[in-house]
Amino acid sequence: MEVIIQISTPAESAERRQEQLIGLHSTVAAFGLALEPMHPDTHDQVLSTYFHVWAPDEQTAARVVEAVQKLPVAAAYVKPQSAPP
Repeated sequence: MEVIIQISTPAESAERRQEQLIGLHSTVAAFGLALEPMHPDTHDQVLSTYFHVWAPDEQTAARVVEAVQKLPVAAAYVKPQSAPP
């Protein structure tokens, strides 16, 4: 299951962005998972605010979303499946 996370708008200071990412990495790492940029090679400030996490199952994905939503993020949700199971 893929969890999509968007941090605050790119207008934030570089220092504030770094603080957000440290908190986000720590929260995701507590589940034994890794936070990855969705667009790693982009120079676009908006696209650079999107990250994703690959969770092994729905329950873990839901717990990651719940934990991340307690942080100052713009969005966090489980990406819907593209086709019915």
